[in-house]
Amino acid sequence: MPKLTYNNQTFEVAKGVTLLHALAGQGIDLPHDCEQGYCGTDAIVVVKGQENLSPAFGDEADNLKYTRYPENVRMACSSRIFGDIEITLYQ
Repeated sequence: MPKLTYNNQTFEVAKGVTLLHALAGQGIDLPHDCEQGYCGTDAIVVVKGQENLSPAFGDEADNLKYTRYPENVRMACSSRIFGDIEITLYQ
């Protein structure tokens, strides 16, 4: 099972689950709105393991492109985990 590290806490999570749902399963509620990657309220910074996330596509890809987030920023609601990853909130 992949490991997700957030705020110095590491959890084992199901492979293929979104970051948003993985954190919610641990009782951590990230701000979110549309759950499609478009609104940008659940932006996170990938500290390590970006290659272990699903590629950005659709609304998330458009959001990342047009808002010009740094390359290591993703939307938690549409990023699926396939390996170990460390994240923090985008400020």
